[in-house]
Amino acid sequence: MALRDLTDVVAFLRACGRLAEVDGPVSVRHEVAALLHMASREHRAVWVGRTDRGPLSMVGNVLCHDEVLAQALGVPPEQAGRAFVERCTGRVRPRVAADGPVLERPLEAGEIGEFLPVLTHYEGDSGAFLTTAVVSALDPRTGTVARGVHRMEQRGPDRFGVALLNPPLSEVYAEAKAAGRPLPAAVTLGHEPLTFLAAALKGRAGEDKMAAAGALRGEPVDLVSAPHTGIPVPAEAEILLEGVIDPSDERPDGPFGEISGYHVSFSATPTFVVRSARCRQTPLYHALLPTGWEADRLLGMVAEASVQALAGAVPVEVTAVRATPFSYGASVVVRLAPATPDRIRAFLETLLRETRVKVVVAVAEDVDLEDPWDVEWSVVSRSQPDRDWVILPGLQGQPIDPSAHEHAVTAKAGVDATGYQRVPGRRARVPRAALERTRAFLTRRER
Repeated sequence: MALRDLTDVVAFLRACGRLAEVDGPVSVRHEVAALLHMASREHRAVWVGRTDRGPLSMVGNVLCHDEVLAQALGVPPEQAGRAFVERCTGRVRPRVAADGPVLERPLEAGEIGEFLPVLTHYEGDSGAFLTTAVVSALDPRTGTVARGVHRMEQRGPDRFGVALLNPPLSEVYAEAKAAGRPLPAAVTLGHEPLTFLAAALKGRAGEDKMAAAGALRGEPVDLVSAPHTGIPVPAEAEILLEGVIDPSDERPDGPFGEISGYHVSFSATPTFVVRSARCRQTPLYHALLPTGWEADRLLGMVAEASVQALAGAVPVEVTAVRATPFSYGASVVVRLAPATPDRIRAFLETLLRETRVKVVVAVAEDVDLEDPWDVEWSVVSRSQPDRDWVILPGLQGQPIDPSAHEHAVTAKAGVDATGYQRVPGRRARVPRAALERTRAFLTRRER
C-alpha cells in the first residue's frame, strides 16, 4: 500500500512538486476555497498550515492529478484509470483491529464546531459545509455497515445537517424515520484516496464498501470499533464523530454550491447530533472544493466504474472508458471493439439507464479518449444525428443536475461515433513512431 493515510499523501504531493504550501492564516470563509479553485486549474494540491478557525492544518485538491491515483494503486500514471476500473470488480474483506490512529485523542463533542475548520465555499452558500464526510450506519436489513460520502451543513457546535440523497444510507435512514427512531451513525473525515473513493462507489447489496477499498488498495482496510456506537470505521482516518441522525430535527438545507456549478437547496434534511468525538494526535483536515478537479475526477471515476460494470451485460467489448472532465460523471466516452450498429445502440440504451450517465459517446478503437479533439472529430466525422444518435426521455438522473425535471427525471443522449459498418475509407494518421520521435525532439528544443 503506497499511500496509507493523508500524511503519506501530503509527502507524495510535496515530492512530486504538486503541493502549494501556505502558512496562513487563511480564512475558512471563501479564502481557502479561492486557493483550492486557483490551484485546481493547475492540477496542484494545497496545504494550509493555519486558518482563522480551529487548530488544524488542512490539505485540499488531494486527487489533483492521476499521478496521485497511480501512486495509491502502485501503477504508472497512464494505467491509473484502467487499473481503478478493473480493481472495482474485486473484493478484499476488511480486517478488525483492536486500536487505530483515529482513536488516539478524545475531543469534547460540544467543541467540534470550533475545532474543525469547516469551509464556506461559495458566495450565496447558506453557511459552512463538510464535503469529505464518510457517513457509516448499521443496515438492519443486511446486518452490514452502509457507507457513503454525504455533504453536511454545520448547524451548531455539535450539529450538522446531512443530505442523504443516495442509497444505501438514504434507504437505511428512511426506515429509521418511518419507525420514529434516531439512527446511530459514525462520521469519519480524512481518508487516503482509495478508501475515500470506495465510499463513493455504488456498493453491492449486503456488503461493506470497505471490501471494495481493500481491492483497490491491494490489502485489507483496518477497521476499529467506534467507542460510542460500536460501528466499525477506518482505523487510519483522521477524525471520528459519533452520534445519531435525528429524524425529528429536519430543517431546510442550503443553498450550497454543488459540483454541477449551481446552488442546490433541499426543503428538509435530518440533523446529525455529535455525542462523542476522537482524532489522531495531530489530525489533518481534508478540504474538497465541489467545483474543483478533485470532486469532478472522483465522480468521473465512479461513473467509469459503473459503466464498466454494466458492459458485461451487453454483446459488445468495451476496451476503455473515460468520464468527460467537469461533467461530474454525467458524460462518458467509451471505446468499443468492432460491433454491429444495432448492438452498439442497445449498449448505449443500457448505459443511459444508469443514473449517473446523461450523455454517452461510443468511439472506435483508433480514438484517444484523453484527446478531446480526437473525440470531437469522431462525433462529426463518423456519425449522423438522424441515424446514429439516440435520445431517451423520462429517465432517472442525478439529483445535482440543475436542468433535470422534478425528482431528477431527465432526457439522455447517446452517440454511436464509431463509424463501424457506416463510414467507409481509411483514416489519415501520422505514424505513432514518428510522433514519439518528434515529441522528444520538440521537448529538447523547448528546454
